[in-house]
Amino acid sequence: MTKHSWQEKVGVDKSVEMVEFAKRTYGCSKINFKVLDIENTHDCSFYSYRFNKIFSFFCFHWVHNKVDSLLNMHLMLKSGGEILVNFILINPLVELYKCMDTEWHKYIEDIKQISQNTYSRDEMRDIFTKAGFRIINLESSVKKYTFPDFSSLLSAIKAVDVMYSILPQHLHDRYSKHVKDKICEKQMVQICPITGKIIKAYLPITVHAVKD
Repeated sequence: MTKHSWQEKVGVDKSVEMVEFAKRTYGCSKINFKVLDIENTHDCSFYSYRFNKIFSFFCFHWVHNKVDSLLNMHLMLKSGGEILVNFILINPLVELYKCMDTEWHKYIEDIKQISQNTYSRDEMRDIFTKAGFRIINLESSVKKYTFPDFSSLLSAIKAVDVMYSILPQHLHDRYSKHVKDKICEKQMVQICPITGKIIKAYLPITVHAVKD
């Protein structure tokens, strides 16, 4: 497929703020940015049988209802259309929330933006298949990312951890310290004793599937 065969490109996100940012930063005549909740069947139905390809990179682990979301993607594809979905099989934030001390539980319970379910590779294969897809390829293997120091790791966590938008401002520093303590206590990372670099293992999964 060449770039000239793309008749329409649509980038979507459920966040109005993110869509507006994308329009300002990447907007051009060749791509449209739209607000769309992939879990909302009614909204997705406006794009029924419309697309040849659907791509999603490092987003799907945030989705609550993966079954309905895949059914909606199936609906939006034309016959013979393909999806390529890359996401983290086990969301590190979910693992972190599970070991938090009791004082933080009331805030974690308020989090609606993150799926706190975990799935195995075989379970994800079944979910894609039950949504009507024929899997062409499914790959998953442990990867490692190296942070220069613990501060960089904590900054990366803060960028995606919605707890910071829920917690009162005066609790942010104490929460950050608790996060660091739990990461060390549960040995969620490897720390190089010489360089102080932080090595974090994660488990991405990539699924390429087709709608027959």
